[in-house]
Formats: sequence, C-alpha cells, structure tokens
Amino acid sequence: MKNNPIIGSGLPNGLFTPLPKLRRLFVSASDTSTSDRIPWNELSNLTKIIFTPGSTDSFRSLAALPNLEKAYFTYCRIGSVLTPVIMQAFRNSSITELAFVACRIKMIENGAFDGLSSLDVLNLAGNFQLKVDNVIDALSTSSDVTVTTLILDLVGSESSLFIAGLHERPSCRPAWKHLRKLSARGVSIVAINSRFQNCVPNLKAIALGFNTIAKCGGSFEICDGFILKVLFHLRYIDMSYFMLSDTPGLEILSGYDKTSSWVKMNEDYFPSFEEYTSESCNSPINQSHFMLSMKRNCTWYPFPPCLTYLKADHCFRNIFGRVKYGTCFHFANNMLKYLNVSSRFSAATESIGFNGTLSGFSSLRTFDVSEIGLLLINFDIIRNMPSLQIFNLARNILGHKKLSPFPQHKELQELNMATNSIGEFPADMFVNLVALRRLDISNNQLKSVRFELPPRLENLDLSGNSFVSFGSNTQLMMNALPSLVLHLDHNSFQCDCPETSFIEWYQKTATNIINRENITCQQGIRETLIDEIVRGIMLSQTAIWIICPEFFQDKYCETSANFAFHQLGARNNLLVILENRFERYSVPKHFANMMHPNVGLTRVRYTDNEEGLSLFWAKLDKFLPAWSSINTN
Repeated sequence: MKNNPIIGSGLPNGLFTPLPKLRRLFVSASDTSTSDRIPWNELSNLTKIIFTPGSTDSFRSLAALPNLEKAYFTYCRIGSVLTPVIMQAFRNSSITELAFVACRIKMIENGAFDGLSSLDVLNLAGNFQLKVDNVIDALSTSSDVTVTTLILDLVGSESSLFIAGLHERPSCRPAWKHLRKLSARGVSIVAINSRFQNCVPNLKAIALGFNTIAKCGGSFEICDGFILKVLFHLRYIDMSYFMLSDTPGLEILSGYDKTSSWVKMNEDYFPSFEEYTSESCNSPINQSHFMLSMKRNCTWYPFPPCLTYLKADHCFRNIFGRVKYGTCFHFANNMLKYLNVSSRFSAATESIGFNGTLSGFSSLRTFDVSEIGLLLINFDIIRNMPSLQIFNLARNILGHKKLSPFPQHKELQELNMATNSIGEFPADMFVNLVALRRLDISNNQLKSVRFELPPRLENLDLSGNSFVSFGSNTQLMMNALPSLVLHLDHNSFQCDCPETSFIEWYQKTATNIINRENITCQQGIRETLIDEIVRGIMLSQTAIWIICPEFFQDKYCETSANFAFHQLGARNNLLVILENRFERYSVPKHFANMMHPNVGLTRVRYTDNEEGLSLFWAKLDKFLPAWSSINTN
C-alpha cells in the first residue's frame, strides 16, 4: 500500500481481519502526511513492515505486533532524537532488523537499544546530521545488544569516523566486537591504522564509497595501499566510488539517496555475502603482500589473502589507465571469486586502454569491467582466469578499435558486450568459448551476423542493433541451435519483397524469438514519421527533442524513434530532454542505452528541484551558446 493517500485519513476497522495469514506489509502515505491511523491489532501475525511513522505516538501501537522481525521506517517525523521510549515498542518482539532511513535523526540517546537482544541488523542510512561516535556510544551503553550488521551510509554529511582511536576507548569495544558487516559510505575516515582489526576481530565485510580519507599521503596509490593494509583480514570489500574527491560530477551526487523513496535491505548492501564468504581460508597474513613490488617484469599488487569479493572501481581504473602494452600485473590473492570495477563516472573521464596481462585470479568466477570508458582490452587476460564464468564488458567503447578473437576458455558461460558501438565482429570472435551459453551484444551497430556462434549457446541478445535482415547462412546457423532463445526487438527490419526469405524464416523457425510483439517492420511507416524526424534533425542547425512519459506508451512513436536514431547515429546538433515526470527506471532499457554517454548523444533530464534545474540550465546554456543571455527564471 505504498504512497497511498487514503492512509493519511485513516484506515477502517476490520480492513485486515479477513487476512489472518498476512506476514509482510508495506504501508505509507507520503513524507508529509500522517500514517498513524492503522488498526495494528488486526495485524498481530506480521513479521515485516515498511512504514512511514507520522509521530512518536506511532510506535506505541507497534507493541501489538509480537511476531515482528523486520521493521523499516522511512522519512519519519519523530523529532531529531531517537529515544528509549520509541524503542519500547520492540522489546516484546523478536526484532532482528531495524531501519530508520532518512528520518532526520540528529542524536540517539544512550541505552536506546536496551533489551533488544535479538537485534542483528541496524540501518541508520540517510540521517545526515547523525554523528558516528554517537551511534557507537548508543550501542555500547545498550545492554544485551549484539548487532552484527551496522549500516551508516551518511553521504552528504560532515560526520567522521575516527577508526584509529576505537581500540583505545573501552566503552566502544562492546559495540564492535560482534560486528561482521559494516557499511560506512560517505563517512570521512579521519584516521585509521593496523590496530583496526583488533577493534573489530569478527569483521568480515566492509562497504565504503563517496569517502574521503585524511592522513594517508598525497597520491591515490598511497591512500589505496593505506586502506587495503588495514583491511587485510577481510573477506568482502565494496569500495565503489571510493576516493573520488577529484572526480568531475561528484558534487552533483552529494545528495546520494536523499530523495530515494525506497528502502535498501540488508542483502542490497552486501549482495551474495554468504555465497562469497562461505569457504574457509587459513592463509597467513604475509607483510610482503602489503607492498607494491617488481618480480620477473611483473608488478605485484597487494591484496588481502582471504578476500573473495571486491568492488573497487576507482582503484582498478587507475591501474588500467597507467599500464602500457605488455605490462603484467600480478595480484597476491588466489581466493578472489568476484571482482567488479564498473563505474558510472566513466563518461566524465577520458577513455582508457588495457593491453597488459593480469594474473593471480585462478579462482575468479565473475569479472565486471562495464562502463569504465574502456577503449581496448587484451582478451587474453582470461587465460589466467581458468574458473571465470561471467565476463561483463557492457557500456564501454570497444567498437572504436579493431577487435581480436577470444582465446580458448572452457568455463566462461556468460558474456556481455552490449552498448559498445561495435559495427562488426571477426568471424572467429566467439568460437573458442566452448562453454558459452549467454551472449549479449545488444545496442551496438551490427548490420549482419558474420561471426560463428558458440556450439552451446542458449541465449543471444541482438536487440537494439541495425539489422534489416538475416542471410541464409545466419538462418541455418540459428536453426542448428534448437535451444536458442533469440532477442531481436528494436531493430530496423525490412519487410518488402527482396527480404521474403527472411520473412519466411522468421515465421517458420523453431528458434524461440521472444518479444515478437516488439519486432516491427520498417516498411509502412518508413515514408511517414521516420523520414520527418530524420529530415527535420538533419536540416536543423540545432534540434531539441523533448520526450514525455506518454511517448513510450505509444508503440508507433517509440518504434519510429528507434529507427530514426539508428539512421541518425551520434549527432552533435541534437539535444534530448526527458520531461520531469519520468521516474528513475521508467525509460525502456533499449532507449536508455541509445542515450548512453558513450553513444555520443547529448541528453538531460528536466527536474523540479533546485539542484537539478541548475544542472539543466547549465547544460542547455552550453548546448545553445548563442542563448547565453537566456533568462533561467
């Protein structure tokens, strides 16, 4: 019942009586209306709620939920202090996860969590005026609390984490000794040293990001080694968007998650934690791992010896950006199973190429290098990753250089090369990937299939390319894969007389073609809207295309625009403006990919908030230099 205005005026008694088995309830009005008039006594079997309390009185009624295990509160209007009185409602339940997200909490009273012996996960994200030291003290002064997951994502705050002194504060030790997972995105790390592991002896996972660090030296390499050295005992590290104070566009993201209308759960902060930390590791901590060194013409890079999961976009982009052809990097770790260096900031930085080799990843199963501005990469790096199963290269610019075939690999099952401006693949590009089952090469510039398909392929995504037909060889090749699932939507297929063989194959093939309703022939609309769009933009010195949500609800408009974009390609005289009613995920995937920065299309979203409007007018002013005197009021 999310964002339901009737809740503000109260729900009728007896509404939930016919639902005795109801276990989970998401109920909220808005961040300004009251949500207190809910008959909680009819919901005694609830185990999970997501709720927007209108006042501190809201919590008194929650005592009627003795089976409650997980409670998430968003945009509360409970005042600036979290008190023991508010927490009283949970002392008769078996609460395990508790979240106060973006509730404008400035302070937590000591002992607030007294008696919550079953509490395992505490989420205080988005309370930007809350101090980390206050949270630690509140936990330390609460009896019987054994929180193992603490989420303190305070991006945009001025709070600091004085990690170095924790082991010297006896009152803090109880708050940390049970901790296994800590998320501290956006918190300034003022000081940190090797005794950190003595303070958190059971910590297995940490999530950083949007952080700045003091007292670690002047270069990124020093700071990077500085933090890894202290976290050397961990199994799971998420350093996405870490050390990005010098990255263009970061100031725009200072309000990260401030306006989010949903709640991140524990599993969203630490995805696949159990999967990647289940195996034991008894590797000794060798001090030599802490140092960058040269051995046999190969740079050895320090890695925690038991690390199994790592997200570190800025760290690896820095490495990739410095290497030269033939450079070898050896990572002192053989336990790593998941490595993600994807970064949404790649469009704001110059492209990079990696022609070197990587080693030390013998156990790696997933390697994600999407969206980092990758211009070229030596595919031979997978030779040193014999266990690799998933390789993601999407949303880069690999099509700007000539591609070489992949080497022999017996384990790779999933490959994503979508949105790379690729016009053609070599004939033997994928034939050596004998175990490949899923291949995504959507949203490129392919006009024909001139490459051989791997023998075990089960899913092929060709959507969003520039296909007008398939030749007879391609038809036979696809027919030879009886289990193949094929994605063809959002291509510019021709359905006139010269292409009758393709039409017959399409109608009779046993290949499972999904989204058939989105596969539209260009014949019939070609002479109307498509030509008008293309001609209007090509003849204009400057063109602005304003798109509203209703545009995507009209199949005729959407299909015409898709064809027009493929004919136009990247043009510097076109600005696409998304109207302000769009929600974050409402733009269809294929259209969002066409407007990706790597495609070279200028686009901007018009929003109602002050920060968004400032960015909108700045982009418009840059795009229309002759209008520099425009009145932005």
